[in-house]
Amino acid sequence: MPPRCNQTNLVLMIDQEGSMVPFHQLSRQLIETAQRGGRLRQTRVFYFHDYPDEYLYRHPAFLNAQPIAEVLEEIGEWAMVLIVSDAGAARGNFDQERIESTKVWIKQLQPSVRHCAWLNPMPKECWQHTTAIEIARLLPMFEMSRQGMNGAISVLRGRYFAEKMDE
Repeated sequence: MPPRCNQTNLVLMIDQEGSMVPFHQLSRQLIETAQRGGRLRQTRVFYFHDYPDEYLYRHPAFLNAQPIAEVLEEIGEWAMVLIVSDAGAARGNFDQERIESTKVWIKQLQPSVRHCAWLNPMPKECWQHTTAIEIARLLPMFEMSRQGMNGAISVLRGRYFAEKMDE
């Protein structure tokens, strides 16, 4: 019997600027862990600010822009996407434009990939009355804790059953 080979393609989409600056080291550690210890077929990393408008970037300084449609075609329908962003929770913001733009992005993303989850570096109790609480209704969103990481991994494996969001 031939040895099993992991065919999982993980795509990390990382919010890089503004309120995410304090979390850059955490994002780098997540990327390094996925690339070195994830035993995945392939890990790709893209960057954006607040939400992808037209492009995703291959470099954290927003270099090497690639149109979103091209990225989605490249990663393929078997990819699993993990988004890392505070979704406005770090500053306590509620931004309707960010919600609407994120909805457009997620509608474009969901049919193009296998599974998708969102990691928020802010604790769940900080999401109330912010853009994050609305975005959490669009995709499974987890705080970046051990329990949250386990929940996100379960989503990416297709084994997650949504819990009701507290309001």
